[in-house]
Amino acid sequence: MCRSWELALLLACLAHLPAAGQSLVWRDSIPLSGLQDPSGTGVSPLRFRLDQCADYTLTGSGFVFTNQTRGKDAGYLTLFHRLDWRSYAEAGKYLRIGTRIVHELGVRYFPDSLAEFRPDETTLTTRIDAAICKGLSFSLASILGTRLFNDYAVEASPGAGVRKYLRAAFLTPLQGTFSSGVKWTVPAFGSLDIGISAAKLTLVCNRKAYDRPGVMDFYGVPEGRICRFECGLSLQFLADRLFFNRIQWNCDLLIFKNHHSPIDLSLKNNIGIRIGKYLKGSFRTRLIYERDVSPKLQAENMLSVGLYVRL
Repeated sequence: MCRSWELALLLACLAHLPAAGQSLVWRDSIPLSGLQDPSGTGVSPLRFRLDQCADYTLTGSGFVFTNQTRGKDAGYLTLFHRLDWRSYAEAGKYLRIGTRIVHELGVRYFPDSLAEFRPDETTLTTRIDAAICKGLSFSLASILGTRLFNDYAVEASPGAGVRKYLRAAFLTPLQGTFSSGVKWTVPAFGSLDIGISAAKLTLVCNRKAYDRPGVMDFYGVPEGRICRFECGLSLQFLADRLFFNRIQWNCDLLIFKNHHSPIDLSLKNNIGIRIGKYLKGSFRTRLIYERDVSPKLQAENMLSVGLYVRL
């Protein structure tokens, strides 16, 4: 049996073991992947990195018309805002999970208390990339987009003046594209994502979209159904390039093709120019082609200058 002074001496020696010895004892224990060395001298075999940022722009403009041929002096005010939030999680160089939320809302106000919300779109993009080799990776992607406010089409009605018909609303439609395939990335320029297996979901929740005379389907969804599911192939090109530390170019091209319909195309091209620390000008072009909506290519252009904040 140890005497009391021998026990005290043993405890004192254990208390003054060097940090290197403690580190060796820790490393000889059961390996726990991803845990840090409690002494702070070891390196975890798995390194996770989380990065996030947000860009916000707010622009406004006013128009006043006098002595116009429209028969009545008129004017309107516009306010446009855009929020772009991005978050990335990386595990070394082999796995990357990204989430991006883009919300765009334009409000046009007329003196007669009429307000129009356009453009109005919220897009959620989720992507998982697993590296195969340098510049090439296996990719899983999900892109969901919908409006937040109602949008109406105004048409003349015989004997009843004008009537409003719902053109779009929250979850009407909700369009989602899901794909799995390969992704080719060019550093400091962009990426090309080829969906070898892809699907497209169109959801219509507000049944008032079918109140318009002659409308039997809405964005390809028949009146008696709530959604439409298609399988096919997809291709997405993404570019994000900075020139001269002031000019930012973003391009998002998405093409989907199923086995019996023409392609659906969506192109968003945005050029932003930093004028000052909190001032930014931008020119945005959007092209949409969906055979179920219109047989013609739809285009939208917007030029704006306003407040810019990076969070």
